[in-house]
Amino acid sequence: MQRIRPSSAELRGALAGAVAIAVTYAAGRRRGITSSDLARSVAPDHPVAGRAAQLALGTLASLPGARASSSVRALAGGAAVGALASRNGRAFSAGAHAIAAVVAQRVASRAS
Repeated sequence: MQRIRPSSAELRGALAGAVAIAVTYAAGRRRGITSSDLARSVAPDHPVAGRAAQLALGTLASLPGARASSSVRALAGGAAVGALASRNGRAFSAGAHAIAAVVAQRVASRAS
């Protein structure tokens, strides 16, 4: 059974994955690929609180990738999480979360 509390390396990786998700979605919005903006949905009148919530949720979404034993497993798991997380634009979401999971896995494996 896996331990519940993440190590500091896993947390660093998951945080890096959260930043990767945020950057990917920002680029997608700029290019018109997606209109999804979690921060505005969560706290429309409080941008700082919305971004903090977005970072927290992105960290949680990236944690399985940070714990993955290989980049390939992280990629597959991240794509699955992204496809499940999206109401529309599943392909974009799957890609964004897959990238984030690989980033999380690489950062966590180098930090440990």
